[in-house]
Amino acid sequence: MESILLERSDLLLVFAAAVLRGTEDEPISTDNLLVGLASAEGTRDVLDAAELTRTVAASVRDHRRTAWVSDDRGGPVEVVVSAGGEPAEFTTAAADALRRAERAARENGRDGCDSRDLLIALLGDEQNRAAELLRDCGVPVAALRESLERGRPLRVADPVPRELHRVRDMLIGRTRYPRVRFWRNPLLAIVAPARTNLAPHPLLWQMLETREQARERGRRTPGSDDALLALLAMYELARYYPHLYETGDARYSGGAALAAAGVTYAALRRTAARTDLGADPRPLRKAVPTAPPDTMELLRLLLADRDNRANRLLTAAGIADFRP
Repeated sequence: MESILLERSDLLLVFAAAVLRGTEDEPISTDNLLVGLASAEGTRDVLDAAELTRTVAASVRDHRRTAWVSDDRGGPVEVVVSAGGEPAEFTTAAADALRRAERAARENGRDGCDSRDLLIALLGDEQNRAAELLRDCGVPVAALRESLERGRPLRVADPVPRELHRVRDMLIGRTRYPRVRFWRNPLLAIVAPARTNLAPHPLLWQMLETREQARERGRRTPGSDDALLALLAMYELARYYPHLYETGDARYSGGAALAAAGVTYAALRRTAARTDLGADPRPLRKAVPTAPPDTMELLRLLLADRDNRANRLLTAAGIADFRP
């Protein structure tokens, strides 16, 4: 049994997070370590530049729990990571990464490795689960490692349109949706501050995004137009993040129908900004009294009142008589 002491506080937190993400009968693997590094002080910003936030890393890791190509070269390997502590079990690839990180720190005249050393060590093995997770998320593994080794910022092209950046940042956990009072909606009150991946839950996501669309436009009470904008923003954004949900999910069919009719989020936003849409004939909570099964049914409910803000917005945008 060997000792690789993780004496720095950031690495102890990474180790703790890795233990929490794992299961009792499995050794700590490289993907567990990567999830911990996504929130560690020394590596959080580096991974965030590649859009690998803790929300994204944890979500993809949990989705692939039983579908890995890599086995991290088996294991377990027992390693003591804290002075006087009990040994912990790691996969062979994870233990090797710890050794490489410790060796790199010694070669650079430092006592004990830090989170950046460990991340570079993980990236040095392109066959481990951490590298597999990164590739699943579209992260350029070699470029990320080079940026760390050279101390330069990672340059990654951002394909997401500017008007969707705020929605994107909330989806991947960079920012949170504003808190909802528990008595108004207990479920949203729990989910809003949690930085949860909402892409697999489009109806829940739509409720939060509708509220934010209204708030962003200076309105306290969401209208049917806010719900329409939210629905389309979610659909357009989700296509850039296929690793966060099941592509082809029928619950996104409402947004798909709008897109097929030539409706875009950017065009609707511009139209809404310059058009007086009047008032909805009835509150949104009465137009959509119960949770619909998918966004197609939600879209039908939103457009059922022919003279509401959602229909007026579509008409003003040149999409007259649209029916899903």
